[in-house]
Formats: sequence, structure tokens, C-alpha cells
Amino acid sequence: MVGEAGFESAEPVEFTVNVDDSRGDGPTRVDVSARELVAIGPSETALESALARAIEGAVDAGQWAIVAALVRELEARRPRGT
Repeated sequence: MVGEAGFESAEPVEFTVNVDDSRGDGPTRVDVSARELVAIGPSETALESALARAIEGAVDAGQWAIVAALVRELEARRPRGT
């Protein structure tokens, strides 16, 4: 029932079903993303160079725990057998 124009109903209204719900019960879509892939960012070589410089700085500062952590990170980034 439509009330008179300009007046709202005094009765509370509750929506129990969202007929436009796009979530649905289907499986999660993995073939789409809200973000586009980009071809920018640091290369592996640049990252390794930055880690090597950071190791040198930590050695100069005598921060041996940081040296150890950076070396582990650098080793983890290198392919096996090299």
C-alpha cells in the first residue's frame, strides 16, 4: 500500500530478504580481481642489491642480529643450488 506523497509510514519496516544480493551461495571466484596486475616494482636483482647494502650497513654498525636476519632473507630469495 502506498501512502500519501510526502508522508512516511509510522509503522516500522523490516527487510528480511535481499533480492539483489550478488554474494549468493556459489563458490568464490578466483578468476577475477578488483585490482589490475601491474608490471612495475622492484626486480629480484634490485631487491638482492638492497639486501646486500643493508647487510653491509648492519656489519659496519655491528648489528649482528640484523646481519643474520638479512642474510636469512637473502638466502631465502636465492634459487636452490646457487
